[in-house]
Amino acid sequence: MNLGNKILKIRKENKMSQEQFAEILNVTRQTVSNWENGNNYPDIETLIKISDKFNVSLDILLKGDKEMIKDINKKIKNNKVLKKIIVVLIVIIIALITLIVVLKIYETIDYYLEINNIDKDNPPKAITMNKCNYNGKKLRLNAIIEQDCNYEYKKWYEVPNCTSNYNKKPIAFNIIDNKTKEQEKELMESSNINVEDYDSAIDLLTAMEDYIISIGGTCDNR
Repeated sequence: MNLGNKILKIRKENKMSQEQFAEILNVTRQTVSNWENGNNYPDIETLIKISDKFNVSLDILLKGDKEMIKDINKKIKNNKVLKKIIVVLIVIIIALITLIVVLKIYETIDYYLEINNIDKDNPPKAITMNKCNYNGKKLRLNAIIEQDCNYEYKKWYEVPNCTSNYNKKPIAFNIIDNKTKEQEKELMESSNINVEDYDSAIDLLTAMEDYIISIGGTCDNR
């Protein structure tokens, strides 16, 4: 007896219509009809449901139906292949996202170096003042001085914050919000701050804070 006939026998023994049988297994009546007619087979999960709900062992359901066993083996094999494909696709997507993020970081770094005419092979140091807020965005104010921090550079793109040399004469400045380059450029240009007018980084940073406050922004501890 093939699987379709066994399913038909189970349904009739339990005095159930195809609709009732289908409802218990969460499938359509047409699906049950196809099983019983041998047009297709239930998947493994559905076979387990039939076994549990009607107290019939899987061995009895599958025994003697070679076509069914072949179909199950084929589905299992296809599922394994599909899982491998999904894993490969996930790895590729993660790699692409990582690449995009890295390229974006380098693009941003090059932008900051470019607008201040900074040599990336011999970068200076940035001194960060208190963070500010303007137009709903958080800003960071940087005064840039020549290299003379007490620790050595490891990578050209690192511009770490220094806790000393606030009295050093600045060579450039940045207003950074990490999101909108256009707004950063606009804020820097409209500030009318001339680095040459300041003999110390602390004076430049204070002038930058005053500017942000004057246009309606706020700065920490001010």
